[in-house]
Amino acid sequence: MNKNINKIKGDSKEDQQYIKSKLIILKTMTPLHVGAGEGSGIADLPIQREAATNIPKVESSTFKGSLRCSCEKMLDEEHVKILFGNENNKTGEIAFTDLRLLFFPVKSSKNIFSLISCPYVLERFYDDIILYKTKLISGIKDLLTNMRMLDSNIAVTLNSDQENIYLEDYLFKTEKIHIEKLFSNIHGLEKMLSRIVIISNDNFIDFVNYYTEVITRNKIDAETGTAKNTALFTEEYVPEEAIFYGVISRFHDIFDKNKNKNVYEEFIKNFEFGEKLNKFRIGGNLSLGKGIVKIIN
Repeated sequence: MNKNINKIKGDSKEDQQYIKSKLIILKTMTPLHVGAGEGSGIADLPIQREAATNIPKVESSTFKGSLRCSCEKMLDEEHVKILFGNENNKTGEIAFTDLRLLFFPVKSSKNIFSLISCPYVLERFYDDIILYKTKLISGIKDLLTNMRMLDSNIAVTLNSDQENIYLEDYLFKTEKIHIEKLFSNIHGLEKMLSRIVIISNDNFIDFVNYYTEVITRNKIDAETGTAKNTALFTEEYVPEEAIFYGVISRFHDIFDKNKNKNVYEEFIKNFEFGEKLNKFRIGGNLSLGKGIVKIIN
Protein backbone atom coordinates (compact mmCIF):
# COMPACT_ATOMS: atom_id res chain seq x y z
CA MET A 1 0.00 0.00 0.00
CA ASN A 2 2.75 2.47 0.92
CA LYS A 3 4.45 1.81 -2.39
CA ASN A 4 1.33 2.84 -4.32
CA ILE A 5 0.91 5.99 -2.27
CA ASN A 6 4.50 7.01 -2.99
CA LYS A 7 3.90 6.54 -6.70
CA ILE A 8 1.04 9.01 -6.64
CA LYS A 9 2.91 11.49 -4.48
CA GLY A 10 5.91 11.42 -6.78
CA ASP A 11 8.51 11.28 -4.01
CA SER A 12 11.37 10.26 -6.33
CA LYS A 13 12.53 10.62 -9.93
CA GLU A 14 11.47 7.05 -10.58
CA ASP A 15 7.91 7.90 -9.56
CA GLN A 16 7.60 10.63 -12.18
CA GLN A 17 6.72 7.98 -14.77
CA TYR A 18 3.43 7.42 -13.00
CA ILE A 19 1.89 10.85 -13.09
CA LYS A 20 2.17 13.98 -15.18
CA SER A 21 0.16 16.93 -13.97
CA LYS A 22 -0.75 20.51 -14.80
CA LEU A 23 -1.82 23.02 -12.14
CA ILE A 24 -4.64 25.18 -13.49
CA ILE A 25 -5.41 28.56 -11.89
CA LEU A 26 -8.63 30.19 -13.05
CA LYS A 27 -10.09 33.66 -12.64
CA THR A 28 -13.82 34.25 -13.00
CA MET A 29 -14.30 36.93 -15.67
CA THR A 30 -18.07 37.04 -15.12
CA PRO A 31 -20.20 35.78 -12.19
CA LEU A 32 -20.19 31.98 -11.94
CA HIS A 33 -23.21 29.79 -11.19
CA VAL A 34 -22.51 26.09 -10.88
CA GLY A 35 -25.76 24.93 -9.38
CA ALA A 36 -26.42 22.51 -6.55
CA GLY A 37 -30.16 22.08 -7.15
CA GLU A 38 -32.82 23.87 -5.15
CA GLY A 39 -32.00 25.29 -1.74
CA SER A 40 -33.70 26.71 1.32
CA GLY A 41 -31.03 29.25 2.28
CA ILE A 42 -30.28 32.71 0.93
CA ALA A 43 -31.03 31.65 -2.67
CA ASP A 44 -33.54 29.37 -4.36
CA LEU A 45 -30.76 28.11 -6.64
CA PRO A 46 -27.52 27.94 -4.61
CA ILE A 47 -23.98 27.25 -5.84
CA GLN A 48 -21.94 24.12 -5.18
CA ARG A 49 -20.12 24.13 -1.85
CA GLU A 50 -17.87 21.77 0.07
CA ALA A 51 -19.84 19.69 2.57
CA ALA A 52 -17.58 20.21 5.59
CA THR A 53 -16.42 23.82 5.12
CA ASN A 54 -19.19 25.37 2.98
CA ILE A 55 -16.51 26.97 0.78
CA PRO A 56 -17.65 27.41 -2.86
CA LYS A 57 -16.27 24.85 -5.31
CA VAL A 58 -16.76 23.45 -8.81
CA GLU A 59 -17.21 19.68 -9.08
CA SER A 60 -14.59 17.86 -11.12
CA SER A 61 -17.30 16.50 -13.44
CA THR A 62 -18.39 20.06 -14.28
CA PHE A 63 -14.77 21.14 -14.82
CA LYS A 64 -14.16 18.14 -17.08
CA GLY A 65 -17.38 18.61 -19.06
CA SER A 66 -16.68 22.30 -19.68
CA LEU A 67 -13.17 21.58 -20.93
CA ARG A 68 -14.39 18.74 -23.11
CA CYS A 69 -16.94 21.04 -24.74
CA SER A 70 -14.19 23.56 -25.52
CA CYS A 71 -11.77 20.90 -26.76
CA GLU A 72 -14.33 19.46 -29.18
CA LYS A 73 -14.08 22.70 -31.14
CA MET A 74 -10.30 22.68 -31.48
CA LEU A 75 -8.98 19.11 -31.17
CA ASP A 76 -9.38 16.08 -33.39
CA GLU A 77 -12.48 14.05 -32.44
CA GLU A 78 -10.42 10.92 -31.84
CA HIS A 79 -8.05 12.84 -29.57
CA VAL A 80 -10.98 14.13 -27.51
CA LYS A 81 -12.17 10.54 -26.99
CA ILE A 82 -8.68 9.43 -25.95
CA LEU A 83 -8.40 12.23 -23.41
CA PHE A 84 -11.93 12.35 -21.99
CA GLY A 85 -13.34 8.89 -22.70
CA ASN A 86 -16.17 7.89 -25.02
CA GLU A 87 -19.71 6.58 -25.12
CA ASN A 88 -18.48 2.95 -25.06
CA ASN A 89 -17.38 3.34 -21.43
CA LYS A 90 -13.73 3.71 -22.44
CA THR A 91 -12.01 5.60 -19.64
CA GLY A 92 -10.29 8.83 -20.60
CA GLU A 93 -6.56 9.19 -20.04
CA ILE A 94 -6.79 12.38 -17.98
CA ALA A 95 -8.17 12.90 -14.49
CA PHE A 96 -9.56 16.09 -12.98
CA THR A 97 -9.76 17.39 -9.42
CA ASP A 98 -12.49 19.67 -8.14
CA LEU A 99 -11.84 23.38 -8.65
CA ARG A 100 -11.13 24.75 -5.17
CA LEU A 101 -11.45 28.38 -4.13
CA LEU A 102 -8.14 30.13 -3.45
CA PHE A 103 -9.11 33.82 -3.30
CA PHE A 104 -12.52 35.44 -2.88
CA PRO A 105 -13.11 39.07 -3.97
CA VAL A 106 -14.69 41.57 -1.56
CA LYS A 107 -15.13 45.34 -1.56
CA SER A 108 -12.19 47.08 0.06
CA SER A 109 -11.03 50.52 1.16
CA LYS A 110 -7.79 49.75 -0.71
CA ASN A 111 -7.51 49.03 -4.47
CA ILE A 112 -11.32 48.97 -4.98
CA PHE A 113 -11.47 45.29 -4.02
CA SER A 114 -9.30 42.79 -2.20
CA LEU A 115 -8.72 39.09 -2.75
CA ILE A 116 -9.16 37.41 0.61
CA SER A 117 -7.93 34.01 1.71
CA CYS A 118 -7.16 32.33 5.03
CA PRO A 119 -4.53 30.00 6.56
CA TYR A 120 -6.68 26.89 6.09
CA VAL A 121 -7.20 27.52 2.36
CA LEU A 122 -3.54 28.40 1.77
CA GLU A 123 -2.22 25.36 3.63
CA ARG A 124 -4.55 23.13 1.66
CA PHE A 125 -3.42 24.75 -1.59
CA TYR A 126 0.21 23.99 -0.81
CA ASP A 127 -0.63 20.45 0.28
CA ASP A 128 -2.30 19.96 -3.10
CA ILE A 129 0.55 21.31 -5.20
CA ILE A 130 3.14 19.35 -3.21
CA LEU A 131 1.13 16.23 -4.03
CA TYR A 132 1.56 17.06 -7.71
CA LYS A 133 5.29 17.75 -7.39
CA THR A 134 5.51 21.52 -7.23
CA LYS A 135 8.37 22.32 -4.85
CA LEU A 136 7.95 24.80 -2.01
CA ILE A 137 10.31 27.70 -1.51
CA SER A 138 12.19 27.52 1.77
CA GLY A 139 10.37 29.20 4.64
CA ILE A 140 6.82 28.91 3.28
CA LYS A 141 5.86 26.20 5.76
CA ASP A 142 6.95 28.39 8.70
CA LEU A 143 5.10 31.39 7.28
CA LEU A 144 1.87 29.39 6.96
CA THR A 145 2.26 27.93 10.45
CA ASN A 146 2.71 31.39 11.96
CA MET A 147 -0.54 32.59 10.40
CA ARG A 148 -2.70 29.75 11.72
CA MET A 149 -3.79 31.62 14.82
CA LEU A 150 -4.63 35.00 13.28
CA ASP A 151 -6.74 37.22 15.53
CA SER A 152 -10.21 37.92 14.19
CA ASN A 153 -9.48 41.66 13.85
CA ILE A 154 -6.20 41.21 11.92
CA ALA A 155 -5.75 41.30 8.14
CA VAL A 156 -2.35 40.33 6.75
CA THR A 157 -1.27 42.39 3.73
CA LEU A 158 1.88 43.01 1.73
CA ASN A 159 3.66 46.09 3.09
CA SER A 160 0.47 48.11 3.42
CA ASP A 161 0.93 51.79 4.24
CA GLN A 162 -2.47 51.80 5.96
CA GLU A 163 -2.95 50.84 9.59
CA ASN A 164 -6.51 49.68 8.93
CA ILE A 165 -8.48 48.28 6.04
CA TYR A 166 -12.21 47.94 5.45
CA LEU A 167 -13.39 44.69 3.89
CA GLU A 168 -17.04 45.19 2.98
CA ASP A 169 -18.42 46.85 6.16
CA TYR A 170 -15.85 45.42 8.57
CA LEU A 171 -12.74 47.16 9.87
CA PHE A 172 -9.51 45.18 10.26
CA LYS A 173 -6.15 46.17 11.66
CA THR A 174 -3.43 45.45 9.10
CA GLU A 175 -0.36 43.38 9.86
CA LYS A 176 2.45 43.75 7.34
CA ILE A 177 4.12 40.51 6.32
CA HIS A 178 6.15 39.74 3.21
CA ILE A 179 3.56 37.37 1.82
CA GLU A 180 5.08 37.56 -1.67
CA LYS A 181 7.15 34.52 -0.64
CA LEU A 182 3.93 32.49 -0.65
CA PHE A 183 3.25 33.12 -4.33
CA SER A 184 6.57 33.95 -5.96
CA ASN A 185 6.89 30.50 -7.56
CA ILE A 186 3.23 30.34 -8.71
CA HIS A 187 2.98 31.88 -12.17
CA GLY A 188 -0.12 34.06 -12.56
CA LEU A 189 -0.48 35.07 -8.91
CA GLU A 190 2.45 37.49 -8.70
CA LYS A 191 0.41 40.26 -10.35
CA MET A 192 -2.23 40.04 -7.61
CA LEU A 193 0.03 40.55 -4.61
CA SER A 194 -1.14 44.09 -3.86
CA ARG A 195 -4.76 42.88 -3.60
CA ILE A 196 -4.18 39.80 -1.45
CA VAL A 197 -5.42 39.98 2.15
CA ILE A 198 -5.24 37.04 4.54
CA ILE A 199 -7.77 36.90 7.37
CA SER A 200 -8.72 34.33 10.00
CA ASN A 201 -10.39 31.07 8.99
CA ASP A 202 -13.66 31.97 10.72
CA ASN A 203 -13.88 35.39 9.08
CA PHE A 204 -13.13 33.91 5.66
CA ILE A 205 -15.93 31.37 6.02
CA ASP A 206 -18.34 34.17 6.96
CA PHE A 207 -17.39 36.19 3.86
CA VAL A 208 -17.80 33.28 1.42
CA ASN A 209 -21.15 32.44 3.00
CA TYR A 210 -22.69 35.91 3.08
CA TYR A 211 -21.00 37.90 0.30
CA THR A 212 -21.68 35.88 -2.81
CA GLU A 213 -23.89 37.55 -5.43
CA VAL A 214 -27.61 36.78 -5.18
CA ILE A 215 -29.62 37.83 -8.22
CA THR A 216 -33.40 37.94 -8.41
CA ARG A 217 -34.90 36.86 -11.71
CA ASN A 218 -38.40 36.59 -13.15
CA LYS A 219 -40.11 34.04 -15.38
CA ILE A 220 -41.99 35.48 -18.34
CA ASP A 221 -45.04 33.82 -19.86
CA ALA A 222 -44.12 33.18 -23.52
CA GLU A 223 -47.72 33.69 -24.69
CA THR A 224 -48.60 36.90 -22.85
CA GLY A 225 -45.15 38.44 -22.50
CA THR A 226 -45.88 39.24 -18.85
CA ALA A 227 -44.51 37.87 -15.61
CA LYS A 228 -46.00 34.62 -14.37
CA ASN A 229 -47.63 34.54 -10.95
CA THR A 230 -45.15 33.71 -8.17
CA ALA A 231 -42.42 33.63 -10.80
CA LEU A 232 -39.67 35.44 -8.87
CA PHE A 233 -36.67 33.30 -7.98
CA THR A 234 -33.12 33.95 -6.78
CA GLU A 235 -29.81 32.57 -8.03
CA GLU A 236 -26.47 32.55 -6.24
CA TYR A 237 -23.20 33.38 -8.01
CA VAL A 238 -19.52 33.42 -7.16
CA PRO A 239 -18.47 37.02 -8.01
CA GLU A 240 -16.17 37.86 -10.89
CA GLU A 241 -12.46 38.14 -9.97
CA ALA A 242 -12.59 35.01 -7.77
CA ILE A 243 -9.59 32.67 -8.11
CA PHE A 244 -9.99 28.88 -8.27
CA TYR A 245 -7.41 26.17 -8.84
CA GLY A 246 -7.44 22.54 -9.91
CA VAL A 247 -5.17 19.87 -11.32
CA ILE A 248 -5.31 17.85 -14.54
CA SER A 249 -3.29 14.61 -14.49
CA ARG A 250 -2.36 11.70 -16.70
CA PHE A 251 -1.57 8.51 -14.80
CA HIS A 252 1.09 6.40 -16.50
CA ASP A 253 0.57 3.41 -14.20
CA ILE A 254 -2.91 3.01 -15.72
CA PHE A 255 -1.96 3.70 -19.34
CA ASP A 256 1.12 3.04 -21.44
CA LYS A 257 3.27 6.07 -20.61
CA ASN A 258 4.37 6.54 -24.23
CA LYS A 259 1.15 5.67 -26.03
CA ASN A 260 -0.88 8.82 -26.82
CA LYS A 261 1.78 10.94 -25.10
CA ASN A 262 1.67 13.43 -27.97
CA VAL A 263 -2.12 13.73 -27.60
CA TYR A 264 -1.79 14.68 -23.93
CA GLU A 265 1.05 17.12 -24.65
CA GLU A 266 -0.97 18.80 -27.41
CA PHE A 267 -3.87 19.17 -24.97
CA ILE A 268 -1.69 20.69 -22.22
CA LYS A 269 0.03 23.01 -24.69
CA ASN A 270 -3.31 24.71 -25.33
CA PHE A 271 -3.30 26.02 -21.73
CA GLU A 272 0.09 27.66 -21.95
CA PHE A 273 1.12 31.13 -23.09
CA GLY A 274 -2.45 32.33 -23.69
CA GLU A 275 -3.22 29.71 -26.31
CA LYS A 276 -6.62 28.39 -27.45
CA LEU A 277 -7.96 27.34 -24.05
CA ASN A 278 -7.10 30.65 -22.43
CA LYS A 279 -10.82 31.29 -21.81
CA PHE A 280 -13.79 28.95 -21.62
CA ARG A 281 -17.17 28.71 -19.90
CA ILE A 282 -18.34 26.81 -16.84
CA GLY A 283 -21.77 26.42 -15.29
CA GLY A 284 -25.18 27.81 -16.10
CA ASN A 285 -26.70 30.87 -17.76
CA LEU A 286 -24.11 31.05 -20.52
CA SER A 287 -26.62 32.89 -22.72
CA LEU A 288 -26.62 35.66 -20.08
CA GLY A 289 -22.84 36.01 -20.25
CA LYS A 290 -22.22 34.15 -16.99
CA GLY A 291 -19.53 31.61 -16.26
CA ILE A 292 -16.66 32.94 -18.37
CA VAL A 293 -13.34 31.95 -16.79
CA LYS A 294 -9.75 32.67 -17.76
CA ILE A 295 -6.66 30.56 -17.15
CA ILE A 296 -4.03 32.86 -15.64
CA ASN A 297 -1.02 30.56 -15.20
